[in-house]
Parts: sequence; structure tokens; C-alpha cells
Amino acid sequence: MESISYLSRQHCFPQENRTSCYNRKESEDWKDLSSESYKHSNAHAGASCSQRSASENEQEQRKEVCSSAETEQSSDESLLREKLQFLRKLLPLLRNSPQPISMRNVTCQQGDAIVQPTHIRRMQHCYWAPEIFRAEKGAEEKSFVYTFGVFIIHFLTEELPFSNYDYPQLLYNVGMGNLLHEVPADCPLQLESIIRDCCSFNAEKRPTFKELCERYSTALEIEV
Repeated sequence: MESISYLSRQHCFPQENRTSCYNRKESEDWKDLSSESYKHSNAHAGASCSQRSASENEQEQRKEVCSSAETEQSSDESLLREKLQFLRKLLPLLRNSPQPISMRNVTCQQGDAIVQPTHIRRMQHCYWAPEIFRAEKGAEEKSFVYTFGVFIIHFLTEELPFSNYDYPQLLYNVGMGNLLHEVPADCPLQLESIIRDCCSFNAEKRPTFKELCERYSTALEIEV
């Protein structure tokens, strides 16, 4: 019995120890595997969070861009309304007292249009009507009407028309009808016909200031 007991201790227990060691090793492997899996899961979760964060940032940026565009559009519309209101006040003045106008001799004081008298030949050359370049006479008011059309273009775009042409080029091209003022892009519908009528090459086809008020009184809400 002692020998059996001894053998049991010598051979059975070592086997148990090996099994225990194997189990511990297997358990440690599972721990390592679980640890790697946890790290991978965290990394995946982190990547997902990063993707969500990037997506949220993009959405916020889009919202900011849209908001900025809406604000800019609202600002542009407000400025356009102010310019139309100014033209509504300016045109009746010219109806009562026809004269040449440009951005240099028209001012706004407390919302009212003020026109400083000037001679058409003292104005910038881009304001000159074709017949002025040709030194013709007899179409004085119609030449003033031409300056009104150019003024609207300058007023809307805030850029001097034909600024890339010198006097000799304007003298020939405007005087001969080779260079005509065009309606600016995004021009309000109320002003398109006014610009075309005022900037007609043929002085006889241009309206008087009184006729302008009568034709466009509804569009510009002018009291005739």
C-alpha cells in the first residue's frame, strides 16, 4: 500500500501538475487573446468615433457655409433694395431738372438724392454718349439720359464701365457704335429695360426722363 501510495504521489500528482500547468497556460493564452481582442475592439471603436467626429465636423462646416451664404445673400438683397430706393428718388429729380449725372456728382444725404450740376464733357469718358464723342449737337437731354443708364451700371456693379479703354479707343468704338454698354449680370428685372433704353446707340430711340418715369413708374414705384 505504501508503494502504491508512493507511486501515486510520484506519477499521478506530476500528471495533475502538468495538466494544471497546461490549463494555466491555456488560460493565459485566452487572457492574451482577450486582451488583443479588447485592444482591437477599442481601436475599432476609436476609429468609428473618429469617423463620426469627422462626419459631424463636416456637417457643422456645411451648416456654417450655408449660414454664411444665407447671410451674404440677405445682405446683398438688402443693399439692392437700398439702391432701388435711391434710384426711385433720383429719377424724379432728373425728370424735373434734366442734367448729366455720374457717380462723381450724385450724392446721398439723409436718404435723399442730391445732384451737383456739371457739364457732360467734364465727366468721365465712359459716361459720354456716342454723339458727344462725335461732337454733335441737338440731343442734349437724350445725352443726359445716356449718362443715367451708365450711372445705373456703375451704381449696381460698383465698377467703372469701360475702365480698360483709353480715350482714343472710346472715341472711335463708342462713337461708331462698336462698343455698347451691356446689362450687368444679376441685374434686377426692373432695371434691365431702363439700361437698354437709356444706353441705346441711337439718341432718337432713348426716352426722356419724363418718359422714363411714365414707363417705369410701376416697376420703380415712382409717382408720376
